[in-house]
Amino acid sequence: MRRRQIILGLVISIITISGLWYFFIYEPAHRVTVVEIDCDCSDLADIENRIKEANAAIKEYEKMIQELKERDAASGRTTMYNSALQKSSDERIEAAIGKVSSKDAKTLVGETAKNCAITVNATTKCMIKSMRAHEKSNADSCERVKDKLMAEKGMYAADSTYYRDTFSMTEFWNDEIAAYTAELAYLNKNLQLARADKSCQ
Repeated sequence: MRRRQIILGLVISIITISGLWYFFIYEPAHRVTVVEIDCDCSDLADIENRIKEANAAIKEYEKMIQELKERDAASGRTTMYNSALQKSSDERIEAAIGKVSSKDAKTLVGETAKNCAITVNATTKCMIKSMRAHEKSNADSCERVKDKLMAEKGMYAADSTYYRDTFSMTEFWNDEIAAYTAELAYLNKNLQLARADKSCQ
């Protein structure tokens, strides 16, 4: 009886050790990880162009922020977000982007609605994901404002409330800088993947 218990214990130990070896050593070494790639070598020119555009936009926003800080300091007032100033700043950003953009650059459109929903429009999966990274940053800001207003007032009327109306103009521009920075993080990561892809050669 004693001998049978010893043998049974050894068998159980062997099975347990074999299972642990398979789970921690053999199986991970043979596991196949499928990585979805958004951008390939065919997107390389678009990625490089969009990186130049994003950096130009950030630089222009930083210039506008410094100019407005000086005006606000002189007047003793903080300039709040307003659509007229956004329009003029958008024109400056478009001009800055136009100076560095390729003549073959694809049109990219993105928007974060009052209810924080994102819409993007681009011609390739790579550029769609790039714009989505940008708008996701804006949408996160929208959600933070929504949560703040819900906590303070118990409501957020998406049909009449625009989250940017709670910003100063410099806060709005900094929010755009954050969005372009998020987009750059995506683009720089995929730039390496696109350069490593040899399928276009």
